[in-house]
Amino acid sequence: MRLSRFIFLAVSGETSTYRWLLASPNNRELGRGANGWPSYQACRDDVTRVQGGIGQVESSMATDAIIGQWTWRVSLADIVVARSARYYQRERECRYSLNAFLTAVPTATLVDGVRQIDPARRGGKPRAVPTDELSTGAAS
Repeated sequence: MRLSRFIFLAVSGETSTYRWLLASPNNRELGRGANGWPSYQACRDDVTRVQGGIGQVESSMATDAIIGQWTWRVSLADIVVARSARYYQRERECRYSLNAFLTAVPTATLVDGVRQIDPARRGGKPRAVPTDELSTGAAS
């Protein structure tokens, strides 16, 4: 049986360039980290902290007053650590998504390496960067 997995992204043009997302076995995004990190290792450490603290997280759902759609977020020690990947039209869809995220976190694997993302190049495919390039700064 395939497990959900944490995928790491290096986003070009941002100060905090490293981010993570949680993908289901069928490649759907279950949620994403709420914060950016200055290094790949700091981003991996954040995922480990979220996995280790999953029993102490607090979750909340809210609706956007302007567009009327739902979103969720997860906090650990009063710090928002994860958020929904998109908005939901119905509360029950949002709740289902939140539960799927919380259920997947403890057993999800951490993917080695990073996918390079360039937001200016919309529709472009992410480029996988080997982990050894990250520590040496050789990736371009």
